This record gives sequence, C-alpha cells and structure tokens, in this order.
Amino acid sequence: MLFSITAAPEWYSALVSRSVNGSPIRVALAALAFLVIVRPPPPWLLGVLAALQIAQVAVVLPLVPNHRLILTFVDLALLAAILRRRAGGDVLDDFIPAARTIVVSLYAFAFFAKLNQDFLDPSASCAAQFYGNVTRGWPVLPDGPAVRRTVIWATLAGEGLLAGALCVRRLRPAAALAGLVFHFLLALDATKVFLNFSAVMFALLLSFLPRGFLDSLGAIVDRGRGARPAVAAGLLAIVLSGLFAADDWTAWGRLFVWVRQAVWSIYAVALVSYAIVWCLREYRPEPPIPRPPLVGMAVVALVWLNGLSPYLGLKTRTTFDMYSNLRLEADRSNHFLVPRSLDLVGFLRD
Repeated sequence: MLFSITAAPEWYSALVSRSVNGSPIRVALAALAFLVIVRPPPPWLLGVLAALQIAQVAVVLPLVPNHRLILTFVDLALLAAILRRRAGGDVLDDFIPAARTIVVSLYAFAFFAKLNQDFLDPSASCAAQFYGNVTRGWPVLPDGPAVRRTVIWATLAGEGLLAGALCVRRLRPAAALAGLVFHFLLALDATKVFLNFSAVMFALLLSFLPRGFLDSLGAIVDRGRGARPAVAAGLLAIVLSGLFAADDWTAWGRLFVWVRQAVWSIYAVALVSYAIVWCLREYRPEPPIPRPPLVGMAVVALVWLNGLSPYLGLKTRTTFDMYSNLRLEADRSNHFLVPRSLDLVGFLRD
C-alpha cells in the first residue's frame, strides 16, 4: 500500500498544493500503513487500514488507477475475513481464496483485452512504447522492431499463462515466482511509474504460495527485529526525497526517482530471492483450498462486473484492461473477438 501511494510524484505535488488528492485521509492512510509496518499489527488494525484505503479511493473516484482499485477489492475481501474471524473463522483461510480469485480474474481480463489489433501493432502498442521508456532509462538493454514485437507477444502470453497456471496446484508456485519476476521487470519503467502496480501485485502473488511460506516469512520478519524498521526507513527515505523534490521537480526529480527505485529494488529482490529459496527447499503441494465464502464471492462478482464494463458499455476507465489499446464503441471495435460494445445504457452512442 505504501509503495502504491508514494511511488507517484503527483502525490507529493498534491500534498504541497493541498489539493483533494493530498487530503488528510490520504496522509492518515500513509501514517497508519507505516504503523502497521513498524510493529506486528493485530487483525483489527489491518481492518482499519483496509477500511481507510477503501474510503480514500471512494473520495477520489473516478480518478483511480487500476492498482488502487484492485487493492480496494482485495481490502473488501480482507475486511469480510476479519469480521468473520469474530465468529471463530481464520482470517487467512477466508481471505486467501478470495484474493487468489481476484488476481486470476485480473490477469484473465488483462489478457482478453489485449486481443486486439492495436496492441499487436508495434507502432501503436502500449507494450512497445513502455519498453522504449525502459531502454531510455536502461540503455544496456537491446531495442529494435524485433525486440519490441517480442515484448508485445511476451506480455500477451505472460498474462494469459499466469491466469491459467495460477489455477493449477502443481504449477502455482512457478507461476507466482514468474509473476514476481514479470512485475519486477515491469517496474523498471521509471517514466510510467509501474512500481506502484508491481508493489500491489507482489503482495497478491505471494498469497499463491503455501501457508508455510507466509508463516516462514512472518517468523523471519518478527525474529529479526531490524527487518520492520529497515523497510519503514526505506519507505520514509522515498517520502522525504519526494517532498524535497516537490518544490522543483525539474532540478530534483531524478533524485527522487533513484531513491524510489533503489528502495523498491532491494525490497523486491529480497522477497523474490527468499521465495525462490524457500520453494526449492521447503515446497510441498498444498491441499486444495476451499471456495471463497459467500461474502468473498460477492466481492469477486464486483470484480467481474468491473472487468466486463467496457464490453457492456458501463465504463472504460480502470476496467483491468491494463494498457491494452482496447477500443470499444457502440458501433465498432478493435478487438478480435468482440465486434462492438453492447452499450447497455447508451453511454457510447454519442
């Protein structure tokens, strides 16, 4: 949550100018998230954090990026699990099935939306253009028409394979680890700030590893007393560099970008490395997990409605299309399988 908040320069500009996006609720959200990192939180405090994040998103709708909306749906599932715990349930046992279903749905919608002629066209594709941003920041990487076509097809294949492989028990750990690497590479595009999206997906992809991994990671964090302060200090360094740069982004923006990328890279590499080592040493296929409880399935239904919105004509913003170049109108479409939007309420007829 903290990476998703503090990665975007707009947040600091909003704080300095005291605009709506810099409202007290967003400052409170960041402060509460820091508190949750510094000390082991009781479940009720996580519930307050989830509720505050949902409230913050409600305040700024519809100007909400995809990753913050994903986090909102996940927080709804987490709140439901915490409330059920009072009746004797287990938070993780209730939360994990819903969270996993949301993630699989996200990748499935992102893959399906990219089945259009413009995404596969290197001259128009978002994937090709974002890879160009990466090579400008990391000039050691290869570039050219063939490379960009490869990036386009790799993105399409990666999201499709993730949606399928995460549903298969024996493939799940490999798919989760591959997803972590994919989102780490995605976050190399410092210009577009995919780091915020990658941070959310890191947390969610780790939920596909067995309960033993989560217990092991938690034991390490709580046993090593410096782990929590180190993560908090890194995030605080991002915030301070952003506030410092907000007065003059032209002069100091690069400082903020490199502090942010350095802290994120250390965090991400440490998590991925530990996950790989744990899986090689300790992984055993987990038993089938139950379906999400009824409240969790209600949240999943909202996720599906959001993902189907462009095809139904309800909305086109933050519908899990993930820079897919998708264009649907009342009488035309660039999608290979969907000839036009159903435009159920007439929003697209003008």
